[in-house]
Amino acid sequence: MMSEFSTTFSELARKRQMSVEYLSEFTRLDAAFIRRLMTGDKKPSHATTIKLAMALVSDKELYRREKAGMPNTLAALIESLLADAAVTSTTRGSRQSF
Repeated sequence: MMSEFSTTFSELARKRQMSVEYLSEFTRLDAAFIRRLMTGDKKPSHATTIKLAMALVSDKELYRREKAGMPNTLAALIESLLADAAVTSTTRGSRQSF
C-alpha cells in the first residue's frame, strides 16, 4: 500500500524527471531500495529522507559534470553529523553511576 511519503516521493521524482538510477547514484542508496520506497514497501530513515531531498533538488547536469563536488561532500557531512548524533544519544542512555 502506498504511503503519503511514497506517493509524494514518486510524484516529485517524476515531475523533476529524476530516474531511480540517478537518485541511487546521487544518494549512494541501492536502486532496489529506492524502488521499494516509491511503492511504499519500505519507509525511509531521517538520514535517507535528507539524502533523497538533496537529490530531488539537485541540478542533474551540474552533478553529472562535477560528481566529486558538492553533492557527495554535503552527503558525507550529513552522514557524519547523524552518526555523531547516534553515538551521543547512545552514550547518554548508558551512563553509569559509581
